[in-house]
Amino acid sequence: MSIYKKFMLMVLALMGMILLMTGVTYVKEKAALSTSIEQNGMTILDQSLKTMTNAMQSMAGIIENTGLAVQQGWDSKNFGEKEALESFMKASLKLNKAYGFESIFFGYEASGLFADGTGWQAPPDFDPRKRGWYKKALAANGKVIFSEPYVNASLGKIIFSVCIPVWDENRKLLGVLGSDVDMDGLNSLVSSLKIQGAGEAVLLSPAGTIAAGPRKEDIMKVNMTTDQNVLPDLRSVAKAMISGKSGHTVVQKDEGKYLSFYGTTPSGFSLGIFYPLSAVTQSVRTLTDTLLLVAVIALIFILLLTYLLYRSINRPLGHVSALAKEISQGNLTASPVSIGYTARDSLGAMLKALSEMIESLRDIVTDFLRRSDQINESSAELLALGKESNNNADNVLKAMLDITTFGRIAGKNAAGFVAQK
Repeated sequence: MSIYKKFMLMVLALMGMILLMTGVTYVKEKAALSTSIEQNGMTILDQSLKTMTNAMQSMAGIIENTGLAVQQGWDSKNFGEKEALESFMKASLKLNKAYGFESIFFGYEASGLFADGTGWQAPPDFDPRKRGWYKKALAANGKVIFSEPYVNASLGKIIFSVCIPVWDENRKLLGVLGSDVDMDGLNSLVSSLKIQGAGEAVLLSPAGTIAAGPRKEDIMKVNMTTDQNVLPDLRSVAKAMISGKSGHTVVQKDEGKYLSFYGTTPSGFSLGIFYPLSAVTQSVRTLTDTLLLVAVIALIFILLLTYLLYRSINRPLGHVSALAKEISQGNLTASPVSIGYTARDSLGAMLKALSEMIESLRDIVTDFLRRSDQINESSAELLALGKESNNNADNVLKAMLDITTFGRIAGKNAAGFVAQK
């Protein structure tokens, strides 16, 4: 496999790892965010229920103390007379305005009279003993009761009543003490409830009517337990709420699926907080988009770094290949130094070894040429000496031939001389 393919394989592996890490992060973050929302939702619900419970307990405490004061002053302060009791309740109302009290009133058991700290005078046919709040208070066996919210025509506000029966020391019923409390404070609290900036909350009355929430068109008009326009999932949750249950579950609303958190207060009011599951997906998608952007930037950086790394390795290798080709063609003057690669790594060590090899080859060839010149010189001397020896041999041969010829001539002459004798 070529270096280029190895680098491309490495880049593909990195891309795969980045995508895998992004996918794993998406799954884990979605699970972690869902868990976080469940924990935050239950925490916000518990804190809100405690806030409302504390507020209503404060209201109940005020009414209990006021009822005790009415009992104690019934004879001593002549609270059996309407005018005296109205004066006392006017002062008490002034002290407790900060708790949302709009009025403090008393219905007489014996006469059916109605005394109001605001100075409101009931019409002649008004009998408090026939009112729902009066009857509910008597049925509570001395406990403070919270009525269903209703629209007070004279105040033009949505209110609920906090009431308690008052007896004398002999357990003779004197009447029922009550107060009207403005729902604006509770409505502001409920409307502001969100989980991580999303969702909405509703406050249900003991009967299941929406008493507070961000949708004003539904307040005091929609009963979530009986209204057929309310989806079945929401009706089931509303029934669980008014029955005193608490917990969380997924429900279907018109806009999609919601995670609902619900619980109730001792006063009978119940609170539900609904968080859209689409917000979870959107939050995770936003995080994933950020991760993908970081991954893309990282990938571009890795590609650039890989290209530069590949180029820093491939270019010197190309020069080494060209240099080796020149050497194979007999050019021992080529030098690896001309490549300009000075890094102290494997390639640098290879170039150093190549440079030493070229230097050794150059020394070998130089020594070979020197010895070759010496051999050539010796051969020339031997050749000259051979020529001189050949010349001397020729001269000897010629002399011998001359001697032989002379001997032949002398022999002939001697033979002729003998013949003459």
